[in-house]
Amino acid sequence: MHSSESKKRKRGIRAAAAAAVFVLALLLLDFVLYPCTFIRSDIYRVRTERVEDLILGGSHGKMNISPSEMQEVDGRTGHNLCVGGEYPADSYYLLRLLVEKGKKPDRVIYAISPEYFMNEKEEGNNYLLFYHEFPFSLAKLAYFRDMIAKCSFRSVLFPWYEYPLSYEISSAKETVERKFRKDYSADSYATDAQKYHEDGFIERYPTDPETFSYAGLHEFSEEQVVPEQMEWMRKLIGLCRQEEIRFVCVMAPVPAPTLKHFEKGFLSADRFFSAFFSENGVEFLNFNDPDSELFKVFTHRVDAYTDLDGHMNGDAARAFSKRLAALLM
Repeated sequence: MHSSESKKRKRGIRAAAAAAVFVLALLLLDFVLYPCTFIRSDIYRVRTERVEDLILGGSHGKMNISPSEMQEVDGRTGHNLCVGGEYPADSYYLLRLLVEKGKKPDRVIYAISPEYFMNEKEEGNNYLLFYHEFPFSLAKLAYFRDMIAKCSFRSVLFPWYEYPLSYEISSAKETVERKFRKDYSADSYATDAQKYHEDGFIERYPTDPETFSYAGLHEFSEEQVVPEQMEWMRKLIGLCRQEEIRFVCVMAPVPAPTLKHFEKGFLSADRFFSAFFSENGVEFLNFNDPDSELFKVFTHRVDAYTDLDGHMNGDAARAFSKRLAALLM
């Protein structure tokens, strides 16, 4: 009898030891192979230093709104937490994290990209981009329950799996050094095409309009809107209302050729989102409605942009940010 209990205890100890080794191996591989992204720097800054303005949304917000330029006009501190691939659910949990950590902003500016509302959030490295950088928190647990648990087990257990191994290995030394130093600086994110700023704004360098293409662009259709995306937007608005945070939604300007090419889609997007935000008591600034005074606030000339999707070059983004700040005052 004693021998049987001893064997069970030994098996239990061996199983626990094996599990511990497995977890440690996963943590070590994550530390070495998962790259340092600008999202790592963004989330670190907003959870360690409270700002008055938090900018959320997709890549149009990331490239088109500079908190530093806005601050020159209105004196408000801010950080741009947008990124391509940020869906309303991600924005909701980012804000929920800051509320939990006592760093909630006074105002949220949501840069809306209509096409995001026609798609399910896809698996891949973008799915884990924000979640991976969350510190342990109730927000992270809820994020996992609602979003990450749906992923393939490979994405959950091996987040570095989503990146090319050749890239991870070539960057491993720098990755480890930065994590050891707790380096969250913006310097290493610069490329030949763009520069990342400490306030989260990504400045794109001017591009020849002759190279622009409509490839990859999709026209908005109300019939294709995914109800789940609208539900997460309602949750985000509700969280702002609950925490007494001013919520403003902005549809940034796009080039004139794009407005003409997708005229039906932009008119449909204006009707749909104007009605939605009106029902939810939200300020909505659409700079692409030709019948609105806002249309004249900023240029739609194609040379102010770096593509036909509407990502501005640095000079244009700085000018737009100042005008946006003045409008919101």
